[in-house]
Amino acid sequence: MKTFENQLWTERPQKSPWEEMKERVKHLIFGLDETINEDERYELESCRTLTYKNVVEWLMKNKPVDFDEALLYRYKSERNKKYPIVLSIVFVKDSKPLLGGDYLKKIYYCTFLDADLDNLFAGDDKVLVK
Repeated sequence: MKTFENQLWTERPQKSPWEEMKERVKHLIFGLDETINEDERYELESCRTLTYKNVVEWLMKNKPVDFDEALLYRYKSERNKKYPIVLSIVFVKDSKPLLGGDYLKKIYYCTFLDADLDNLFAGDDKVLVK
């Protein structure tokens, strides 16, 4: 079985409903702050191995009352050699990401994902958690 570390992901050319969220996350990570206002709330964390348990604990602790699901999005970063995997978490309501100062977002930088978290993605780059 292939592991996440050995796979290559390429972005799909069609637009997805998460394009705005993806662009916001890239702006947060790479410091392109043209569209980010000072009310933006997010947490950054780096770790060697990100576990399913860490993600679930963060979701349970920080979930807002007015959300339908959480979007987990992962990709490989060429800029960070020590922690090349980036996983972002954004809460979603009515198929739209909850952005802005009222909603906390999480960005993990890590080297590995544990098997349970990797299996949650099932080979895709994003997953919705209800």
